[in-house]
Amino acid sequence: CILWPQINVKPNNQPFRLAMLVAARWKRKFSWIDLELDGPDHDPKKDAYRRELLQMPEIRLPVQLMTRPNILDVLEARLIEQLRRGTPLVPWDDTTPVVRRESGE
Repeated sequence: CILWPQINVKPNNQPFRLAMLVAARWKRKFSWIDLELDGPDHDPKKDAYRRELLQMPEIRLPVQLMTRPNILDVLEARLIEQLRRGTPLVPWDDTTPVVRRESGE
């Protein structure tokens, strides 16, 4: 997977800044994913509008996760889950198990 932090996108001429744009591939599945970090200034009222315009899968994580020593494992688990399920939105759940990458995947 490749992550581009703080990238600007402009669907339907409406500018947005994504926390991270992710190009993720797992087995034979590929997806562009909007990875958002919800901090103290996050306004959830704007999420539905952004989601509608972006038309891409979204993963939302609390910004506090960024200081965890296993953040890369957590992020990898969320990306694999997203690619397996193929759902448009995978909400964050702090009980999500960390999935380790198996060889060949």
